[in-house]
Order: sequence, then structure tokens, then C-alpha cells
Amino acid sequence: LWRARGQLERALVADITRRRWFRSKAQSVGKGDLVDLVTMPETGVRMAFLQLSYIEAEPETYVIPLGLAVGTDAARLEHDHPRAAIAEVTGLDDPGILYDATVEPGLALELGRLASGRKRLRGAHVTLGPEPVRGSSALRRLPADTPVRVAPGEQSNSSVFIGDQFIMKLFRKLEPGPNPEVEVGRFLTED
Repeated sequence: LWRARGQLERALVADITRRRWFRSKAQSVGKGDLVDLVTMPETGVRMAFLQLSYIEAEPETYVIPLGLAVGTDAARLEHDHPRAAIAEVTGLDDPGILYDATVEPGLALELGRLASGRKRLRGAHVTLGPEPVRGSSALRRLPADTPVRVAPGEQSNSSVFIGDQFIMKLFRKLEPGPNPEVEVGRFLTED
């Protein structure tokens, strides 16, 4: 699946336009290029970086955490998180579903540990690394069974509640430079 880039790009482009966090609904997508897939080592989730080219606008890059559910995991996903499904996957021993892995509790914990540490994850073209803020070191100490839940309803980004202490926001559309929401959060939490 991960090597079938053309099929993966087509599936992601077909799916992204129906997502609330997709910002350019008025534009006609010319094509989508998978810039990189960065594997999260603990969960196996692939962080996909998809650049969309438009007929009459500048390109945009979106991040989409991807998972593959097979067999009973696919059935559970369809039941528990039907909106997370991106595409059916065939050619495996069991039928599978490619899905938006934001619904995976382990991903939020792994991203939190990455954001609060020093480790970097490198893909072919993209590097994920920390941008710690005050208090984020507590994310490294959270137990694996910390309750995690995705905020109800889709928004312009994806928010996840981690225990009763943290809210993590996954910014879907990537922009150059510091994100204003991160800067405001940093200002509000630092002395």
C-alpha cells in the first residue's frame, strides 16, 4: 500500500475535499503529490504530507495521519469511527481500510512525546521535531493508558484531549513560519 504512491495520492485527493479542515473547497484540485510519508515508530502511523496543486491558486500542503486497519480491526474502525475511513484496500489477505489515524489514542501520546522531547523523525523530505512549550515535558511522563479522545465534530484542524490536562491540535494545512495559534499559546503559558 505505502509503495503504491499513485493510488495513495488519488485516494487522498478524493477524500480530502470532503473534510471540514480542507480549506480550499472553492478551488479545483489539479493533482496531489505525496511529498513524504514519515513513520511514527511507536504506532506505525504514517504522517502523510500531501501537496495539492490547483488550477487557479497556489499549491497547499496538508498533513494526514494514516493508518491501515485489516480484518477485525477494520470492522471495529467502521463501527467506532466511520468518518475516519479514507478508502477500502484490496489485495491483502483480508480486506482493509485506509483511515485518518487521528482517532488512534496512541498517536496523540506519541506526538506529545515527540513535541516535548529532543528526538526528530526524518522522512525523505520532511523532518518532524519538537517545539516545546512550558509544561510540555509532562507529556513525556504520561502513562500509555492515559485516556485520549478526539474532539467531537471536525473543525478547521483536529483537536485531541489527552487526559484532563492537555489539548493537542493537529494543524492540517501547513504554512511557512510560526503558527499564530502556537505563538498565542506560548504567550499565555509562559511567565
